[in-house]
Amino acid sequence: MSFNSQQVAQDIRQGEAFREVSFASMDFSGQDLSGGMFEKVDFSGVVFNQANLQEAVFIQCNFERAVFNGSNLYKTTFQGALLDECRFVQADCKEIMVVESSLRQCLFEASVFSVVTFNESDLSGTVFRQMHLFEKTFFINCQLDQCSYAGNSMDACVFMQANLETVDFTQTAMNRCVLMKCQLARQKFTNVPLTLCQFTDSVLDEADFSGSNLSQANFKGASLKRARMNKACADQVLFLEADLEAASLAGTSLKNAIFNEAVLTRTVFAGTNAWQAIFHFASAERSDFSGADLTYADFSYADLRGARFGQANFERTRFHRALTDSESIKSGPGCLAADEALLKAEYFDAANNTY
Repeated sequence: MSFNSQQVAQDIRQGEAFREVSFASMDFSGQDLSGGMFEKVDFSGVVFNQANLQEAVFIQCNFERAVFNGSNLYKTTFQGALLDECRFVQADCKEIMVVESSLRQCLFEASVFSVVTFNESDLSGTVFRQMHLFEKTFFINCQLDQCSYAGNSMDACVFMQANLETVDFTQTAMNRCVLMKCQLARQKFTNVPLTLCQFTDSVLDEADFSGSNLSQANFKGASLKRARMNKACADQVLFLEADLEAASLAGTSLKNAIFNEAVLTRTVFAGTNAWQAIFHFASAERSDFSGADLTYADFSYADLRGARFGQANFERTRFHRALTDSESIKSGPGCLAADEALLKAEYFDAANNTY
């Protein structure tokens, strides 16, 4: 059976659904296919330029090398679809849902992404270029090998349990983005804004954040072994239970940063501004705080054996029950060997646990 694009559009308006038919290489440019239902339909090589696909549903359809330039894909659903080598230039992709689909080697350029979900899909080699809007987009359990987000600004986007080691994030600005339980070893995030981003439980060994703005980011439970975060802004950043062994944060602003229970063995903090930073229970053996501003910093219960503090600035810096090579540092100018509030809490706790 042969099909005409105008007739297909008319049939959709009359409520007809299409199953196991071929529209291969047809031109649907400018056609209104909104609300259409398609299952196991062959759309390979089809042109959808300026087409309206709003709220259409495509189940197990083949779109290889299809072109969606300028198309309206608002609330469109692709489930089990094959979309390899498709082009989406200046497309409206707001609220699309892509599930268990293949989008290898696709191009999204100058398009709009908002409240978009890619779930258990393969986007290997796909390029996102000069996106007009890139917000609230979710990549859940997706294959993203060799993807490129270079040069884009991403807001409130989410990557969950993804291997992102080969992804190109060059000059990618992120705000409020979540990269949770992701593989990001050796990634480069240099000289870009990464404010309020969440890297919880991710592997970032040997990653480079030098010169970036990480204000209020969260690295709880992350592995940052041998990572570089030199001359960055990491004010109010959470490093709770993170592993920064042999990492370098030289010259970085760490005002109000929290390193509670973090591994800081051989970590370099030389020349940092750690004003009011908290290091409770941190393992900071052989770390380097040379020349750091430690005004109001709190090392209570931290292990500081072998740590270097040459030329560091102390002002009401707390060392309550910290492990040090000698007690002299605790009694030096600007240092507090004991915290009265913590002592009272300890006495109270001990009294209430007496049997």
